[in-house]
Amino acid sequence: MQEPTPRIDTTHLKPGSLIGYHLPASDLSKNPHKVWRGRVIQWQNGTLLVVELLEPGYSGLSEFVDIRQIVGVEHK
Repeated sequence: MQEPTPRIDTTHLKPGSLIGYHLPASDLSKNPHKVWRGRVIQWQNGTLLVVELLEPGYSGLSEFVDIRQIVGVEHK
């Protein structure tokens, strides 16, 4: 089985990195093009991250994000 191809270079992602990502289609989002912001907490495996949400109203929550969902990385 082939590894999923990310949309961007994820080689520099580490805990604390800030990312922008889309929700997966399976979430049936009312706004599928919205870019969600989150902070990487940890790599779960080769393609899955645990991310703390930074969106207002979702503070303190975390979710799994596949690297194929990532559309941008904020560099400090």
